[in-house]
Amino acid sequence: MKAILLLRVSTEDQDFEHQRAPLMDYLAKHPELEYSDDRVFAFEESGYKDVSRRKKFNKLLESIPDNEQYALICHKVDRLGRDFLSLTQKISEFIDSRRLELHFVGEGLVLRHDTDAGRKFTFSLLCGLAQYYSDAISDNVIRGLRSIFMKGRIISKAPYGYKSIPTGKEVDGKLEKVVKVNDLEREIVIKIFHLYIHEGLSLKAISKEIYDEYNEIVKKDKIHRILRNRFYYGINTYKKYGLEIPHIYETFITKSTYLQAQKMLKAKNNGAGTRKSKDVRIFQKILKCKYCSATCSPESKRGKLRYGCSFYKGRHDIKGTRSKNEDELLKLIAKELSSIKVPQEILKKSNKFLEEIYKQETKSHSNTLSNFDKKLEEIDDYRRKLLKSSNLTQEFINEELSNLLKEEQDIKDKIESTNSRLPEVIKEFQDAISLLSNIDLIFKSSKKEDKRLILKNLFSNIFWDGENLITELNSPYLQVKSLKDVSYGAGDAIRTRDLFVGNEML
Repeated sequence: MKAILLLRVSTEDQDFEHQRAPLMDYLAKHPELEYSDDRVFAFEESGYKDVSRRKKFNKLLESIPDNEQYALICHKVDRLGRDFLSLTQKISEFIDSRRLELHFVGEGLVLRHDTDAGRKFTFSLLCGLAQYYSDAISDNVIRGLRSIFMKGRIISKAPYGYKSIPTGKEVDGKLEKVVKVNDLEREIVIKIFHLYIHEGLSLKAISKEIYDEYNEIVKKDKIHRILRNRFYYGINTYKKYGLEIPHIYETFITKSTYLQAQKMLKAKNNGAGTRKSKDVRIFQKILKCKYCSATCSPESKRGKLRYGCSFYKGRHDIKGTRSKNEDELLKLIAKELSSIKVPQEILKKSNKFLEEIYKQETKSHSNTLSNFDKKLEEIDDYRRKLLKSSNLTQEFINEELSNLLKEEQDIKDKIESTNSRLPEVIKEFQDAISLLSNIDLIFKSSKKEDKRLILKNLFSNIFWDGENLITELNSPYLQVKSLKDVSYGAGDAIRTRDLFVGNEML
């Protein structure tokens, strides 16, 4: 059988060698697989994109003839890709037609057209974990942002009253910008706080006052954002990443002025605050209209809450405006939760499998760091010899020391890049599987406030079409559900034998 080697990296600063070596060792142990240089596909491409948008990967698939069978060999599942849903569908077409076998050297897994349910489950779990790990990598971005924030700088658009001016220089690969004060807008911001706090004007009245005095249009919603923005007294917030850091720029107001404005804003909300449990509206700001995406607001009728789209304005069929009793919606949610519930069998086998992955990755990471430490020791030894040598010119020594310094920094950068979030990701994935194994009972026994939190945690969207609920799961619950679906797909039953048996799976 002819072999195709797939080596994929996500960025240009990564290399293929750590993937190529184990693949060549694998080929040496399997002489039945025919190797050829023209069937090595090494490319840079994001594995997180939908398969239909991965041009280089599709070029590989297009090279496989209809009437021949090939073995596609990868280092690990995540080198194949990270978009679990579209990837498995595409690959299954080739496997089912007996045109392709998948060999994953790192996991010791081979998938063929006659692969049993246990190995399918293993593959599904690895794909789901790979996709969720990709999602979790965004935490590295948070650390980078925190580093920038700790220096007091902003990376987003400067708020009203300030302006970002490019310097023409690059910092950390991005165009550096300096933030300057816009004198007119600063005066307007200070005026807004004064009119609101000391003169008690409404937002609409403030907008008119600003236009009359400065000939500037500042609408009510913008005035509200200005009053709520802590940047003006020295705190830079980035809600997406939960960051709150003092900035280095000029402030317009004091903290006490800001707090006074917040107190007045809260007082004007007609005492809105935390509801008592019996008054909590479970689906408020969660349920959306399937046709126009408007929020389905609750309406009390005869002592019962009903939810339905009231803002359609002729934009969709009238059936989309049908309302539903909250109790009936809860019954529909209960059915949805039952459908995504993970059986105890999957829970047990998944935990065992994930623990094995954790052990392997920890060992691999430890070996990698050990190799880097040895290289650093070699550099230190060579540096000491250079400094003690009396037979070399100073020019040569200086040049060598400079090269060693660069090499040392390169290794330290690689050490930093190898710091993995995989242990945390495995724990989060295990927690998600555990939660979905008892989700129906947990939801049923929860208070109304907790039911809202569970729905927000589980689902990115819950739509109402007048008859049914349409839900979209958050990560990693989406991957866990997909794992469950694949495990029992096509009538397959999960076998009771161990899922992970190393090279014996070959």
